Amino acid sequence: PITGIRGMVQIADRFPNDAKKQAECRAKIMRSSDFLLELVNDVLDMSRIESGKIHLEETEVSLSDVLHDLKTIISGQIHAKQLELYMDAMDVTDEDVYCDKTRLNQILLNLLSNAIKFTPAGGTVSVRVRQLAGKVRGCGQYEFRIKDNGIGMTREELEKYICSIALSGALDFVAKYENGDNSNGIIGHFGLGFYSSFMVSDTVEVNTLSYTGGPAVHWVCNEAGEYEISEGD
Repeated sequence: PITGIRGMVQIADRFPNDAKKQAECRAKIMRSSDFLLELVNDVLDMSRIESGKIHLEETEVSLSDVLHDLKTIISGQIHAKQLELYMDAMDVTDEDVYCDKTRLNQILLNLLSNAIKFTPAGGTVSVRVRQLAGKVRGCGQYEFRIKDNGIGMTREELEKYICSIALSGALDFVAKYENGDNSNGIIGHFGLGFYSSFMVSDTVEVNTLSYTGGPAVHWVCNEAGEYEISEGD
């Protein structure tokens, strides 16, 4: 969100006499600042993460609005790195759902920020939402897929970083975060928001093709902390 705000300020400075552009930038700055305030409040309330329990505040949410807000927040980063951004919804018949919008935004924004961070100039980043058959009557199931053509990860890096985040206890992870322990690069690479995705998601999957030219790797972890690593497509 901070990067988005800075980007909008820079755009506004370039068009001081364009009233329409100024209004658009102000609206985007307000949206980004609202989201930033939500994130700050989450970080301040560390007790929920330390206990390993996050209370979900379910409200009616439009998935199309979620994608629009994400695009607004990261547009400055995308423009700065000269990346292409694609967003689409696939087989989504129910766009209005009940979920914790703050947590959903936190997870998607963190994954997108990492995708942008590790994708070189001229690359592409995409977000795809797909509605799946619900396992429980009256409940929807959705898949959010973040994809980029950045440097990727090796199998060893997946085990070192991703498994450490997924399988570490909340207290251990938060202690590293608060103490600034970056000896293994986990906090610096992924941060606190990425850890939250393993606390509120049923399933997290990572498919990656390494920059070393090695085989593709598929990694999947369920809510019980059980994971599998196999050769990807």
